Amino acid sequence: MIPNRKALVFIGLLVIAGAVQAATFINTCPFIISTPGDYLLSADLLCPGGGTGITITSSHVTLKLEGHTIIPAVGSSSGSAISNFSSGITGTPVVDVHILGPGLIMGGAVNSFSFGVSLVGSVTDSEVSGLTVRGSRVAGINADGQAPGTTGLTFTKNTLAGGNWGILVTNLTSSTISENDASGNFIGIQISNEGVTGPPITFSRNIVNGNTNTGVIIDTGFVTAQKNVVSGNGVVGIDVLASQLGVTIALEVTGNTSLANGTVDLNDAVPGCTGSVWSGNKFFTRNQSCID
Repeated sequence: MIPNRKALVFIGLLVIAGAVQAATFINTCPFIISTPGDYLLSADLLCPGGGTGITITSSHVTLKLEGHTIIPAVGSSSGSAISNFSSGITGTPVVDVHILGPGLIMGGAVNSFSFGVSLVGSVTDSEVSGLTVRGSRVAGINADGQAPGTTGLTFTKNTLAGGNWGILVTNLTSSTISENDASGNFIGIQISNEGVTGPPITFSRNIVNGNTNTGVIIDTGFVTAQKNVVSGNGVVGIDVLASQLGVTIALEVTGNTSLANGTVDLNDAVPGCTGSVWSGNKFFTRNQSCID
């Protein structure tokens, strides 16, 4: 007797489907992701302040907001909406974590998170993409590379507004910050990389307009900044600093547009632009002739 081929195919598909782990739905917070897998928001979340709404302590995780909103409860003024750090959990090392929109993390003048998304310590080969974060008390997206090996992060196509910083990153290597809109904050984007040496952060095609203070701050380290639009900020457009003497600077600032900023469009605090290459930028004002 010849087996029914359709039946065999159907049974095979059932076996394959059973082998694929089903997604876990999240409809309340706080919530801890402690095992690998796919996690989907199935409802808007109202999260208490002072801690973390969704804490990720496992590697190989994909978290999709699925168009939902995460907001802080009444009286909230600290903590993070999403992080690998929480009370009693100190920056769990994770690899291959993907936090994906569309989705909104929303704070305000009274109730807010300190951070929309905060990645602390050794976080490798991970991404935050397609989120909108508004009204964070400190930063919309924060990455603090406290431990060696914080590398391979991608922050792309996010919208950050109404925070002290749109994006704030410290001590990252081989990472990409691209196609984000960090407008309408106090500082748009700050990269502080004095604690690491290469490979560089690629910082490209971001829109950083109308921030109260400075559009982009690059504080030492290895960074390639290209094709960004940084205009109409209150003080400086793109500001290159050297806060720690003796730290190697290797910057390329090329092909950016920085116009009509309050004090100066392009600023390099290092005499003679030592360690930096400025070329092909469009601007009205600069603080040194070595800036082009």
